[in-house]
Amino acid sequence: MEKKIRQKIELNATGKAKLAKAFGVTVQNVSQALLFKRNSSQACQIRREHLRYQMPPDLTNSLSY
Repeated sequence: MEKKIRQKIELNATGKAKLAKAFGVTVQNVSQALLFKRNSSQACQIRREHLRYQMPPDLTNSLSY
């Protein structure tokens, strides 16, 4: 039996609240997006925005979505 790899992006409550406000969604929605429990286009945008904010500028410019 194969083990599944669990993906998650960690972020504190203040950061989740900022993302929720920016996207006009609830903090719960942001939490589920960062835990990969939702895979909608908006959830992908939330994850992408968080990662863009966390990455150094030289890495962010080299990524294409």
